[in-house]
Formats: sequence, structure tokens, C-alpha cells
Amino acid sequence: MIPQDLLLKFGYPPDNGIKFDSGASTLSFYQGGTPRVDVTSFGLAVRNGGGLVVGHTAQKTILTYTPEFQMLGTSQADTAILIQSDNTTDSQPTGVIFAKGSSGTIGGAGLVADNERIGQLLFMAGDGTDYESYVARILVEIDGTPGANDTPGRIVFSTTQDGSNGVSEALRIDSSQNVQMRTESYLWIGPDSVDTGFVDANQTVGLIINQEANDDNSITLKSSDVAHPMTAVAETDSYAAIRKASGTGGGLFITGLRDSGGNANSALLLRGALGEAADTTDTSGSLGVVEIRGSVTDGGTGTANVADAGNAISLGNNGTTRMLIKGNGDLHVTNVSAGAGDTVATGLDKYDDVHLVRATQRIASNDIGIAMSRWDEELEKSRDILIREKVLSSTGDFRIIQRYEDMLGGAIWQNYERHMSLIERVDELESQLAIANTALAVLTA
Repeated sequence: MIPQDLLLKFGYPPDNGIKFDSGASTLSFYQGGTPRVDVTSFGLAVRNGGGLVVGHTAQKTILTYTPEFQMLGTSQADTAILIQSDNTTDSQPTGVIFAKGSSGTIGGAGLVADNERIGQLLFMAGDGTDYESYVARILVEIDGTPGANDTPGRIVFSTTQDGSNGVSEALRIDSSQNVQMRTESYLWIGPDSVDTGFVDANQTVGLIINQEANDDNSITLKSSDVAHPMTAVAETDSYAAIRKASGTGGGLFITGLRDSGGNANSALLLRGALGEAADTTDTSGSLGVVEIRGSVTDGGTGTANVADAGNAISLGNNGTTRMLIKGNGDLHVTNVSAGAGDTVATGLDKYDDVHLVRATQRIASNDIGIAMSRWDEELEKSRDILIREKVLSSTGDFRIIQRYEDMLGGAIWQNYERHMSLIERVDELESQLAIANTALAVLTA
């Protein structure tokens, strides 16, 4: 039996050696008179100020300090760390833990302060001279006023920009779990080739979504408050989606979905709010508070105007076109149903075409016209004339609003002139009748 106070020393005096203390159950290794390593009841302990080096015979200094634990090597195998657990069936994972307090003593757990750095992962690179050049850093800091069981934190991701050896913040996740992009950068979602990189010549700050060849939604907005029935279009809790209009051609398809709720409107609302009075000019260069533009390729890398006869903008009802705006500004509308409350604009030419106006209205509204006359049946007879005068489209399916308005305005003016002429003639006849009645009275007196 070994006495509890037994001390065994090997080569101990004066500076180096091995000491075994049976009372403390400790085997200590000394160097230069200073204890460096202890084998105790809990395992191996390396004393403060010492160090553990794997793969080399000396410690390396980096960033002006010498880490006490180092793994040095020349290949992936001798510079890799494996942490593996095979003896548990619970949900406890393996891991690396970073902990920091402010007591100044080991285990003191002193309260940390706001903005205090708790832990970091540094990535350094040899630059041909030393290892003092940063490549990237992941930093964890206190993000708010801490207290007992209250330690708000944030993660800051930083990278080194080209031409520099120091990191700058690129992304952070704060204690409210908000994700913030920093500096002038953009977020790229989706794959890209190694050759081209994550680059877009027209983007500096913002979000890029690269769908590759996928043709479904690129952005979907959901809400637990929404439960619309149109699940063939989108999931019941989706209220908006953005996708390609054509699988291989591109374009933008925006869908808005609204549940029933007593407000039969605004499934898709396009709103513009201007911080000053709107433009009041009426020229081809005038712009509105809300602007919709149509254009076509110019044959090169730019765009050009839609041709006069081209369809610049269309409005439809569940896939059926109801209105077209041509490149020259002409407005074409399809036939309307009786009682729908639609007004049919008419066009004017310099001829006496009142009967054409009336006939057009009758056909468009199923005999419920506002200017009915015995000439209504002339519409069918005058179809070719209306097409030739560009009151109807070449197929007769669309009405050109401007031409209709011109024709109607002229017809109204013609009727007005005729009406005024009749008034003048009636006034004249009444005057002559009054004179005649006076003369007759004299003769019969």
C-alpha cells in the first residue's frame, strides 16, 4: 500500500522532472521549475501559460498572440478535427462551446456588457509574408443590456474585400432575429456556375433570385389569416405570388388572391402616392401618378415604341381580352352585353353619320340605344364603311374609342346645329304669325 503522503520525484532538482503525489493522486511534469502538465483524477491538465501542440515541436504566433492549443500540419488529414458521438440515442448533439464572463477568474461567470464579444471564428491566409491577413470572420456579441438569465446576442458575418486584408461586416442576425445586409451588397438566392460567380451587372444592393430552369413561383406571400378557395391557383393561405409569365421567354406574372369577406374588390391593388401635385399637361410626354409602359425590342440591346397598330396594353376578363390600347393611343373595346352598364363610345367623321352612331349603339347594346331612330338597321349595311373609317377594327370585333367619340361628337354637333336652325325658323314663323294676326285684327275691326 502506498502511503498517502508519498512523494516520488524523478530528475526533479533543480529545474526539471516528474513528481508523483499519492495524496493528491496527481502526476506532474515540470520544466524549468514550473509545473506544465498534470495527470489528475479527472484526466490530463495543461497548466495556464503552457500549451498543447499537435503536429509540431513549437507553438506559432498569429495576430500578435500565441494560442495555447494548436494543431499544425501540412495536409488536410493532420489539420482536421473530428468530433463524433456513437454512444447515445438521445437528441444531444456533439458541438464546440464558446463561453465568456467578466469576473477575471476561471469559473467566476461575471456579468458581461452590451456589445461585448463572446466568441469568434477567424479565417486567416498566408499572404506570402505572414498569417496576419484576414479572409473572413464569424463573430458573436452581446446585443442589448444583459442580466441574470437574460443574454441577448447577435451574429456578425464579415468578409475581406478584394484589395484588403481586413474584414468588413456583410451580414448580421440581431437579437430580434432580424437579418440585416450591410454595406453595398445584394443577397443571391439560387445556384450559379463557378465560372460566372454570383454577379449581376444591373444590381448593386438588393435581392437576386436565380430560378434556373424552374417555372413555378419565385416569390410567394402567405398569411395564416387567409383561406381562399382557389387552391387550383395557389395554396389556400397564399395571397400573392410572382413568377415567370413564360417558362422559356420570361416576363412577369403577378397574382393576387383575396378571400371572401364582404369586400368584393382589390384582389390586386396597384397604388401610387405622389408627394406633390400631379402633372396636368396633356402631351405625349406627360406622365401620371401611376404609369404603365409597353415597349418592344429595337433589334439590338435596347427597346423601342410599339408600332401604331401594335397592341401596347390589354385588359382582359379571365383570359378573354376586353380592351386594347394600340401603339398610337387608339382604344379598342369588345362588344358589351345589354344591361351591363357599359357605355359605348362612338366616333365622328366629317360626314352626316348620325344614323351610323345610332345603329352602332343599338347593335352594341341589344336594341337599348340612347339615340334610336329609323336608321338603326344601317349598321350592318355600313360595316365596311366603319371599318374603312377605322371606327371598327379590321375584324369588326373591337371598337376604336377615339374614332367613336369623334363621330358621336360630330353627330351631336350636327343635331345641335339643326336644332338651333329649327328654333330660329320657329321664332321667325311665330313673329310672322304675330304680324299677320295684328293685320287681320285691323281688317276685321
